[in-house]
Amino acid sequence: MESMESPPKRKVTVIPPTIRFITHVAIYCRVSSDSKEQLNSLTNQISFLTQYVYQNVQWRLVDIYIDIQSGRDTVSRPLCVRMVVGAP
Repeated sequence: MESMESPPKRKVTVIPPTIRFITHVAIYCRVSSDSKEQLNSLTNQISFLTQYVYQNVQWRLVDIYIDIQSGRDTVSRPLCVRMVVGAP
C-alpha cells in the first residue's frame, strides 16, 4: 500500500496593494450676507469642511467655492455654477 503524503506546504506572503485611488474634492460654502455673523458662519463652514476632507487620506482638496449672496436661484450664486459646470 502506497503512502499518501501531502505535498510540502508553501509559505504564502500577502502583499497589500500599493495603488490608492484619489478622489478630488471641492468645497462649496455660502452665506446670504456679509454681516459679521454670516462671515463667522462662513469661516466655520470652511474650517469644518476642510478638516473633514483632510481626514480622508484618499481625498484631495482641489478648490473651495464661496458665495456671499442672497437668493435661491443659481444666477445669484455664480461660484456654485462654476463648481458644477466647470466654467472658468
